[in-house]
Amino acid sequence: ALENAPKMGTRLRENDAKETRLRERMVQYIESLQERIVKEIESIDDKKFLIDRWEREQGGYGISCILQDGKVFEKAG
Repeated sequence: ALENAPKMGTRLRENDAKETRLRERMVQYIESLQERIVKEIESIDDKKFLIDRWEREQGGYGISCILQDGKVFEKAG
């Protein structure tokens, strides 16, 4: 019976792959949500956000979006 059971390393790799896919889906969702929010505020305010895409040397990145002196919003980020 045990010889037919999946090996521990196989399960760990499968879990790592699932976590990676989940992380990628979450990143896509958050970036999509940020983009939709920015576009909606731009349509309300009739002014564009300044967008800064940055990366850290240690790994990781971010997308900062700033709007200043708008017609509706004084500041948004």
